Amino acid sequence: AGKCKIIITTYQTDFIACYKIYKDIADYILMPSENIAKFYNLQSSKNLYIGIPKYDTSFDSKFQIIEKHKLNPDKKKVLIMWPKSRDLHKFPIDIIQNFHALGWQILVKARGKDPISVENEKKLISLGHKYFHDEWWPHTSQELLEVCDLVVNCGSTTIEECIMHEVPLINFDIKPE
Repeated sequence: AGKCKIIITTYQTDFIACYKIYKDIADYILMPSENIAKFYNLQSSKNLYIGIPKYDTSFDSKFQIIEKHKLNPDKKKVLIMWPKSRDLHKFPIDIIQNFHALGWQILVKARGKDPISVENEKKLISLGHKYFHDEWWPHTSQELLEVCDLVVNCGSTTIEECIMHEVPLINFDIKPE
């Protein structure tokens, strides 16, 4: 039997810190694009440029997404990209109450690798807000960006997705330096 090939799949911007860990052991490294590899000075003959499959999807109509997630079709929607637990103390949590007071529907999306606390989830739901976590096909963020009017972000790569979906965003730069 021949030697198995080691193929590394990168995701979003996680490769920036991890590339050096696997570049010497990998036979191939799947990268989003050659431009990104050049920008981060990570060119290699091992790189294969395949795009980001998360973005290569056809979406249901806005109506279908609203129905699927039981959203209110008559309200403006703000998507709050919940901050990482380590950064929550820096997040202006009253922004949720402010949008609620303005009559907006609040959609809160947490990262699968850093979910919201059970206590905060129960509180959000008790106030009538919607809470979401990662589903990978179709990706939850991608669907919600199709139906929201504004995104409140906390330094995540959701910025890229907002640009692709042409959704306005407010970004709080609360990550540690």
